[in-house]
Amino acid sequence: MQEYTVHLEALGELTEADIDRIIDALESRYAPVVSGGPGFSYFGITLSMRAASPQAAFEKTMRLLKQVHPVRLSSILDWQIHREDTDVTTHELPTFPEFVGMSETAELLGVSKQRAWTIVNRPDFPPPAKVLKATPIWLKRSVLAWVDRWERKNGRPTMWEVGLSFPPRCPQNTLTGIVSALRRDLASDHPTIQATTNQLTVQIRVKARSAKKAIEHGQLTLEDSLREVRWTARPSAMKVWAQRVNDQTGTSRYEAILA
Repeated sequence: MQEYTVHLEALGELTEADIDRIIDALESRYAPVVSGGPGFSYFGITLSMRAASPQAAFEKTMRLLKQVHPVRLSSILDWQIHREDTDVTTHELPTFPEFVGMSETAELLGVSKQRAWTIVNRPDFPPPAKVLKATPIWLKRSVLAWVDRWERKNGRPTMWEVGLSFPPRCPQNTLTGIVSALRRDLASDHPTIQATTNQLTVQIRVKARSAKKAIEHGQLTLEDSLREVRWTARPSAMKVWAQRVNDQTGTSRYEAILA
């Protein structure tokens, strides 16, 4: 038998009475610590116990909670199981889950905010973790998992224009040569390049499921091309963006500044 500390986080709002009941029932043997409470859409519970294995410690935790505050497996966001005589932690994940509102959800979906309202009302879309006065909020990981298995309707555009811009900080004759080399290296990606001594902007077209995925792919492509043409100046900050090519519903744009 080993000493373990088990921490889990789950969806649900605890009342003050719930917290008191959990602590009163478990404090004599399991040193419970409870986080969350009224107004929070999730809560955390930490227990210390003896068990034969991490799996046994987790199962024991679920049995104990079933007696005082049942937790469904489907509602668990995270759990950590730490063996107290080692540095080994099982299932170690971020302590606080990341939430997204409607604007961020639209960006993850790669659609307009108006279109996102239609999508989040689909029966297979994850339910919001909480509905605030301004907007519902979702667990970011739940939205990303849904996006990964989302099958868009036939004919739905998935082509993106990805751009990268930054001050080139080099002489005009050097910049002219770099622009020519970039046009050759990126020829298959339909590049659009604008260059002045103050700003270099490069745009290419990529296919992706969302704005962020387009940015990830496009940024790697553009940065690889800059290395191929022996770009020596390291920009202090780059602005990157993705804009969906869609003649029927307009564009969905995502921007970021990379230090």
